[in-house]
Amino acid sequence: MEEFIESWIMHKIGGEARTDLADSDQKWEQLHCKLQEHDPKQLLADHQLLFRIHTTNQKEPQREDYDDAAQFKADYQDYQTHRPDTRSEIEFNDHWVSFTDSFDVITSKEFAKKRMRGLVIVAKPDKAIKVYPQITNVKGDFADEKEVVAPFSEQNTIEVLNYHAFISKYHPE
Repeated sequence: MEEFIESWIMHKIGGEARTDLADSDQKWEQLHCKLQEHDPKQLLADHQLLFRIHTTNQKEPQREDYDDAAQFKADYQDYQTHRPDTRSEIEFNDHWVSFTDSFDVITSKEFAKKRMRGLVIVAKPDKAIKVYPQITNVKGDFADEKEVVAPFSEQNTIEVLNYHAFISKYHPE
């Protein structure tokens, strides 16, 4: 199971979709059952809020990428005007996928560098596994991402917000 978790976390954020979802779903289900019996602290509390960035094919323009402020403004307005409906572009498929349980991760400079600034999916799944406590032997700063894995279900999705609306609504006081 350690190899599976290590390969999961080494998958590039924002990269190509995973191709082995049926197999990985089965492994996450098995691990969830095992943790329920032997180490429930590794599971997330029922219905705790989780966050996931959904990047679209069209990336949101970032101010720091532009030398010309007028061009940035024009591109940003075009992006906002021609965005597809937020929920219709998301494929809720009940496969186990990565989330985070941290607002700070979603708004981090690290996520910004990786171009993770699309829509933010806010969910309250009925089951989830904390990945970060299980990766102590893996080199890297993966624990900083506070990764949690849970089924990606529309019924457990609270809302889908653009990045700025997410910050306004969920910023900790």
